[in-house]
Amino acid sequence: MEQLTIRVPYSFIRKWTDLCWTEISYGLAQGILGAQDAIDVAQGRLAGGVAAGPELAALAETRALDPVQALVQQLARHEPEASLSELQRKWMFLLLAWVFEHRSDYADPLGIVELLYADLDYPAQVESLVRYMPMEEPDLGSTALNEARLMTKWAEYLKAESEVYGLQPGDKKP
Repeated sequence: MEQLTIRVPYSFIRKWTDLCWTEISYGLAQGILGAQDAIDVAQGRLAGGVAAGPELAALAETRALDPVQALVQQLARHEPEASLSELQRKWMFLLLAWVFEHRSDYADPLGIVELLYADLDYPAQVESLVRYMPMEEPDLGSTALNEARLMTKWAEYLKAESEVYGLQPGDKKP
């Protein structure tokens, strides 16, 4: 991501969805996830009874200061290939979920939406959340009312995308 770096802890991501190794690799490369997050995923999968191949075991035993990207990429090679747009869509969802949940920490959360929109190649799913894009609905007469509508649309976007990725906030993970 060129304009913005937001770290999303894996503990937050787990509330919304699971990540495959390809998605983890993308998250590491973009600075969204940290090395410890990848290690935590590996340790969690081992603790959950996932069969331990040598790459998974090596990642679970590594330290956050060690380079983990190569180990994650080795694990990702065993998965079906994902397109860049698929990876960006899922990460856009997760980033927007994080920012929405922590919007009081940002002076201009809708400005963050705009930066993420640009950083992740202008995904169509998010276009209606961007202030500078033409509105489909009539102007409500004030910036505050129009932005309140965008916040409602943002919540609706998160609900719709959470249905795509399988979990609702608060669902218990096995």
